[in-house]
Amino acid sequence: MDQSRVEVPLNRKKFLFRGGLFAALALVGVWLFLSYASTQSFLTPWVVQVMAGVLVFVFGILAMNDLQKGLGNPVGLVISPEGIIDHSSNLGTGLIRWKEIRQVRIDTSRSDQHILVEVTKPKDLQKKASNPLQQNLMNTNVKLYGTPVVIQADHLTMPARTLLSLLEERLRPSKKRP
Repeated sequence: MDQSRVEVPLNRKKFLFRGGLFAALALVGVWLFLSYASTQSFLTPWVVQVMAGVLVFVFGILAMNDLQKGLGNPVGLVISPEGIIDHSSNLGTGLIRWKEIRQVRIDTSRSDQHILVEVTKPKDLQKKASNPLQQNLMNTNVKLYGTPVVIQADHLTMPARTLLSLLEERLRPSKKRP
């Protein structure tokens, strides 16, 4: 079995498309803030300006994040002899060693396909999170999927089933070790 490093690229078109949509929504917020707030009569202008500011803030951050991924480093998942590193989401927890992984499976119950990486000590992995937002996202993943590590397969260029078989193939030798 080949134990070389495999880098699975991000689906750049998807991130550029989503980033463009988020940027357009942020621009709608700018328009609301600058011109529509004072001309409408349903709400007071400051309420519309606050809502527009929230739109600009939220969708501006989402647009920057997705455009940065679409234009920047195209590597979404690194599979190495030591373990995996997931860059496909904002939950980058760093290297997850093969010995920490119990099982890898696919979840197709929702609209997107997710690779669920079940780890032996989820609490230890959650402690590795660099900030409280990442810890909350991991807690949400545990509630939804039963594991803190969820790879969004639709964000990668490799098909989910192929990725799953590659991960299972790499995981198999580590399971044989004591």
